[in-house]
Amino acid sequence: MAEAYHWDKAFEGVILSAFFAGYAATQVLGGSLADRYGGKFVLTTGVFLWSLFTVLTPGAAAAGTVPLLAARVLLGSYGMYGLLTWLPTFFTDFYGVKLVDLGGYTLLPYLLQGVVGLGAGALADQLLSSRGWSVRSVRVGLQLAGMLGPAACLMAAVSPIVGGSAEAASALITVGLGLSALTLGADGSQ
Repeated sequence: MAEAYHWDKAFEGVILSAFFAGYAATQVLGGSLADRYGGKFVLTTGVFLWSLFTVLTPGAAAAGTVPLLAARVLLGSYGMYGLLTWLPTFFTDFYGVKLVDLGGYTLLPYLLQGVVGLGAGALADQLLSSRGWSVRSVRVGLQLAGMLGPAACLMAAVSPIVGGSAEAASALITVGLGLSALTLGADGSQ
């Protein structure tokens, strides 16, 4: 979108930081919702809203700066916040994981996300140079994998597929967060 709308690097930074502004602005609201409705509801709602605002972002960009910034802020309200802070609540409420055991369920997803994030740009470069993919194909492919993959994994984590296993749910969430980092490769491909 930066190229299509002729954004300079400073404005790109504003757009990217709007996500984290939304994340920061919803700390109290998110905690209240998790306390009131539980981790499963908040996680499911977060995945839905994250997907919705992701789909709305290109149209918001075409509509102007204010709608784009609003979409990015709302994307950060439920996307990253839901995963960072509600994940422990989700494991405690839905799977009965004890507080002392939460680290084992909630650390690995973020470690994998970081590793995949570091490699996402290299993957995009590889697809462009060695595989002959077009820039559009790389961006669309990585965005689809980075948005639909986590949504499927997170939905499966609260479904009967896992058979009530916190370990199976953690594995799905770990894979989902790893896949979410593929969107970083889509943002930077030239």
